[in-house]
Amino acid sequence: MKKIILLLLLSSYYGNTFGQIWTAEANVDKSNLSPWIVDQIDEYEGAYFYGESEAESELTISIAGDLIIAQLENGEWNIENEEVIGWISNYINYTNVKIEGNKFYSDETNGEFVIYLHDNKSIKCLKMNNPPVQMSNDGEFELGPFSNDVLNKRNDGEFFQTKFEIIDYDHLNSLSLGELIIMRNEIYARYGYIFSKNGAMALYFENQEWYNGVYKNIDSFLTAIEKRNLINIQKIEKEKQK
Repeated sequence: MKKIILLLLLSSYYGNTFGQIWTAEANVDKSNLSPWIVDQIDEYEGAYFYGESEAESELTISIAGDLIIAQLENGEWNIENEEVIGWISNYINYTNVKIEGNKFYSDETNGEFVIYLHDNKSIKCLKMNNPPVQMSNDGEFELGPFSNDVLNKRNDGEFFQTKFEIIDYDHLNSLSLGELIIMRNEIYARYGYIFSKNGAMALYFENQEWYNGVYKNIDSFLTAIEKRNLINIQKIEKEKQK
């Protein structure tokens, strides 16, 4: 019975994330693929979805000036005594990421941004040559359908833009010291960092519906954009504390 409940939970969870299409190479008519060309590289910024069910993963591309970030999120169910406690996300930052034309490059995988004509609909995708979880035969590509809804996501904190933008000095300086502290710690909280028990940040974030503390150290999850924001925020905090 518990196994059946788990399968139902998996179906419910993933059925609400993104309308997946089966896009492994064997299922794609390559004549329906064409290059996705943009005027500004920022148009590729957003999330791309791969796999299905518990093998689903999300690749988020963030672009801030000369910084191009590709971060993969996947995870697993946290099960204790055959009961589902929750979902634990894991994050991997791709290295040496470049976008040239509609081509995507990184140390982990290469690919290209394409338009996939499917059921008379044009779907923007990132064709990944080495998907995070191989859903078909080894060596086959997979298409990751694109969504930019993540850019406007507001249910993961008050200052979610720190994931996609380098927050400028004037804006940081306009915030109160308390707001700066929340902004800085939100970067950690979104990755499930466990704050000191009964501390101000623990009490604050435990009252946020989106927060789930699971990690004692999330340093490896932080992107170059987030690290730069952390440095800038801390600098303004120190100035306001004088």
